[in-house]
Amino acid sequence: MPYVKQALSLLQNVGVTGSADYIDLDAPTSSLVQGAYSTLYPDEMGASTKTKSKSDGDRPDVTEETTYNGYSKQQLKEMVSNQKSSTDAIKCLFKALFSVGELTISSVTGKKTVKAKDGLQESRRQCVEVIIQEKFPKMALKDIRNKMRDRLKLFRRSHLPPPTTTDKTN
Repeated sequence: MPYVKQALSLLQNVGVTGSADYIDLDAPTSSLVQGAYSTLYPDEMGASTKTKSKSDGDRPDVTEETTYNGYSKQQLKEMVSNQKSSTDAIKCLFKALFSVGELTISSVTGKKTVKAKDGLQESRRQCVEVIIQEKFPKMALKDIRNKMRDRLKLFRRSHLPPPTTTDKTN
């Protein structure tokens, strides 16, 4: 809970209103929220590269392994190996790679549409796209992104509270 209070304090400093249960976000605020979130949870905000060194005589062998939110690409492929549909595979990868906060305030690519939202972190989004294309080779990238967009919409609907309406009848 101290992280929530810290995040709320950071957000209130830039004019965002809300409580521990709900934060009122608009499009320009989403980048500020991601900034605050990345300050509090730096490990969850992207891909990292770990270097492994093996000594082979006097010359070490250096290999680089890219991890996405702590998972290697091979581990992510294993997670979706039993998924029968691309939709289920995308849901599985989203849960592994992105936080609830990221999924509720992001669009797939961040390109401006009706409502401008920041895009999902590019390296992790591309990882999802590559894994889905490898598992379902007949799917075009456009179809994968459409399914990702649909999953994000459903996720927002299930995790954000409904907008409040004011009753003006007396």
